[in-house]
Amino acid sequence: PMKKFLSLLTALLLLMGLIPAALAEEPIVITGMILKDAILPDASDNSVLDYIEEQTGIRVEITEIADVEKMGLIFTSQEFPDFFMNTGLSDDQLILAAEDGAIIPLDDLIEQYAPTWKAFLESDPVANTLMRFPDGKLYALPTIDYSGVERNLRDQWCINEAWLKELNLAYPTTIDEYTEVLRAIKAAAGTGTIPENVIPYFFRMDQWVNGQYDLYACFGVYVSDENMMTVEDGQVVYQGVNEKLKPALQYLRDLYAEGLITPDCFTADSNTYRSITTSTEPMVGAFHAFHNTVPDKFTALAPLSSEYCENPYIRRQLKLQTSKPFMITSACEHPEVVMQLAEWIAATPENTYTVAWGRQGIFWDYNEEGKIYKLIEQSDPEFLENSKDFGYHNRFINLRDDAFYANYDEVTREEVNSRAWAYYNVYEDCLPPEDMLYVGAPLETDKQDRLLELQTDLNTYRTTTFSNWIAGNGDIEAEWDAYIQQCEAIGLAEYIELRTEAYNLIYNP
Repeated sequence: PMKKFLSLLTALLLLMGLIPAALAEEPIVITGMILKDAILPDASDNSVLDYIEEQTGIRVEITEIADVEKMGLIFTSQEFPDFFMNTGLSDDQLILAAEDGAIIPLDDLIEQYAPTWKAFLESDPVANTLMRFPDGKLYALPTIDYSGVERNLRDQWCINEAWLKELNLAYPTTIDEYTEVLRAIKAAAGTGTIPENVIPYFFRMDQWVNGQYDLYACFGVYVSDENMMTVEDGQVVYQGVNEKLKPALQYLRDLYAEGLITPDCFTADSNTYRSITTSTEPMVGAFHAFHNTVPDKFTALAPLSSEYCENPYIRRQLKLQTSKPFMITSACEHPEVVMQLAEWIAATPENTYTVAWGRQGIFWDYNEEGKIYKLIEQSDPEFLENSKDFGYHNRFINLRDDAFYANYDEVTREEVNSRAWAYYNVYEDCLPPEDMLYVGAPLETDKQDRLLELQTDLNTYRTTTFSNWIAGNGDIEAEWDAYIQQCEAIGLAEYIELRTEAYNLIYNP
């Protein structure tokens, strides 16, 4: 119909900057889907969508999907929106979706409509390769955030500084000193500000967020995520069978026996963990988290030296995020409009940061030098009050590369116990070389299926075995060889071979 054609033409002209938004009569509507996030606000109801419409003449209508299983059912039913944001689906599932024609290749659309994305992908061969599927085509665009504060560091190791002062304890720098601090907190349960049910040390067993992996590094075993893959001297390594884990596991076993860690470490979900660690009347002595949510009580703990490791690393994460939060579906009637929206988001710092972080004047603003700076952190009380003005963070495409951060002011680095303060004052010198971080491109479907099968089996077996040992069941030293043999029986050698092949697709093509 002519009316729909005119709406489409108007939207295209708006995106190209050829007419002002005020002249647009009716917006063109495009639809998107996103996986619900338990922490972040409702993605379907925020003023960032209003901002996009004001600036582009495009009304984006977002549907939140409750969980990954239901997201998978969308692909089964083929009741597709125009585009997907973060789906939570694995690379394997997305490759199958591409093979089935559910999502479409973006190469030609990027060439024609997205010069900013084209230039970025040409400048970053790793990102370009990582986003490509086994058929060599590009079906997704990434979230790019090259912030050192946000991306280099994974979790902070937070310790209750208020209790250190209350108990006249020194800030621990070694594993032995840390143990004594935990014992002192346990002994003082029910006195002063320390509750009777205190948890001296809290983590979520084998979780990428809030996990115990920084403790392993204190014993000389560097682990970046729950798959326990690292790169050493250019070789892909599975740290789950590193013998240096034995004293680390024995240490945790000893803490458990003394009641310094509790069964909650094995069972707490993210909501329970967040509730316990964000209490303004603290219930824990030390924990791992992205943000220090009680900065008046907790401070950043540097990784602890031990007889096994004198200068341990803190966990870092890839600046390049491997998720694929922008894909256009086969149901989209006007993929050129959706791609030009992607270009509009990346084209200016204002668009980029509004979509990622929220509305200007509420979540961010410009300083006198014209640099962008944050006004509200996710850990601030004001965050919830302004949640409808928040952006999509890392759940949608964004292009915050080095050029963006050259004009960004990290004002919170002067705020004691903020994440930026912790990064620059405690953790920056404790980060491992970036080339230690494992990243691999998707393999051909049958190989990717096998890799994920082995990954699941190895992770499940490792977590179950380690949890049992820590909880006091069995004998770590006596059972270690049998554990290694079972990992080998599951297919460890094949797993490392597949992981290496995926790694080489990016770094040794």
